[in-house]
Amino acid sequence: MNKYLIALTSMTLFSLGCATAPGPSRTPAGQSDGASAVDRLRIFEEEFDSSPQNEARNVREFLVVEDSKAEKSLIFLKAKCKIEVITLVAKDPLTKKPGGLQVRRYTPLKAAANDRGGSVPTVLLLPPTGGENILDLGYADAFCVEGLRTVILERWDGDTNNESDLDAHDTGAIRSLAAVRHTVEYIQRTHRGQIGVFGASLGAINAALAIGHETQFGAAAFIAGGIGMADIIPLSKQQDLTRLRNERKGIYAYADDAAYAKEISSHFSIEPANSIGSTHVTNAWVMIALKDRMVSTKSQNALVDALKEKLTPQHVYVLEHDDDHVETITFAYRTYHDAIARFFKRALTSN
Repeated sequence: MNKYLIALTSMTLFSLGCATAPGPSRTPAGQSDGASAVDRLRIFEEEFDSSPQNEARNVREFLVVEDSKAEKSLIFLKAKCKIEVITLVAKDPLTKKPGGLQVRRYTPLKAAANDRGGSVPTVLLLPPTGGENILDLGYADAFCVEGLRTVILERWDGDTNNESDLDAHDTGAIRSLAAVRHTVEYIQRTHRGQIGVFGASLGAINAALAIGHETQFGAAAFIAGGIGMADIIPLSKQQDLTRLRNERKGIYAYADDAAYAKEISSHFSIEPANSIGSTHVTNAWVMIALKDRMVSTKSQNALVDALKEKLTPQHVYVLEHDDDHVETITFAYRTYHDAIARFFKRALTSN
């Protein structure tokens, strides 16, 4: 089972907000294919005003399909849940056109039958790139055992920018945050309970960004995630980021990795480290990979330090695992999925 889980996790590891498009375009060194980082930050600030009058916040339900097949096929099934796949339509923060996002909602049957979802705590799960994987299904199941609703943010439209664009990471972060905020808006329409957020790898990085901008989160859990994009992106040994680093060095004619790292560091306007000081989260659960070469251990420790500074150390529960990125993610599920579920149950029912 261990090797099987590792293989599945490896297939869905992060691209850290890079959007794919056929063939990179060539631009002079130091220039971006799209809008400047400053422009992207301005768009971000305008579109994510959280006032009810902002039309960017108005998400609508397009299609709800009860997923009876998934209900019967969960490998780690412990408790039956009502499972629905929901397609939502909301305004894209960059194109300003309608865009779609898909979520998968797991509701404990007792809550679905008796409460209509009103006061049951909810956990928003942000998977690594590639959609939900077998570990996410397992977490959703474990959360259902504890009486928690789980909403998995599976995918969102609009990732069509050229990935060689040095601002592509900002674009990915903005769209990720938009998807999170639209999903929370949808959850709030019928669910009055507390909301938590959980992520591993890129999901944890996106969660770190989201907790500083979405005020409804009361608790958060992070596995092998970090802050400091200027450290993570140019130094990561993740396969896609290594390929992208080499392609960009050729396109923009950077002399070496150090020159690339220096240049790209100026293209991160949307930085999770800058958002944590504004979070409304009161409790956090974190697992650090001590031998991580994809999201550096330094970046993971920086996330812990930022959380402790904001929440105080007694409200940040930290575990360390002496292994690499993938092994730590699979170890966290095998060993702590029930503990993480109980963490959310305690944190979201005590707030």
